[in-house]
Amino acid sequence: MKVKEFLKPFTNGSVFKLRDKLYTAQYLKDLFGDFEVVTVDNNPLARGIVTIVIDEPTCDCYEVTKERRYLTEYEKGYYYGKHNEKIEYVTEEVTRCLGTKERETCTCGGYKSQCNFYKKYHLSI
Repeated sequence: MKVKEFLKPFTNGSVFKLRDKLYTAQYLKDLFGDFEVVTVDNNPLARGIVTIVIDEPTCDCYEVTKERRYLTEYEKGYYYGKHNEKIEYVTEEVTRCLGTKERETCTCGGYKSQCNFYKKYHLSI
């Protein structure tokens, strides 16, 4: 069932939870109307807020890389004091958008509708 069909019985002001954020039914119809509903959870402990999961296309430009970040002297001292271990760097996961020229840091989580670089392009697909 498509999102817009699922939301027909609800008012436009009804609130739904999608990927840990709250959205109105109207917003979901406008942005995700043609996507398929995967699951719906109406947990009584959620105070009437329905959690919805949709089959949203993922972005092929999204990539998670591991990068070394060298610590400052302060961070080295803090880490040594907390863990009693000397280290020079930490390895962190960094999300990148391969669609940008500079492979900029990306916050879309791999979902095309959340792209902050090519919003018009991804929403037209």
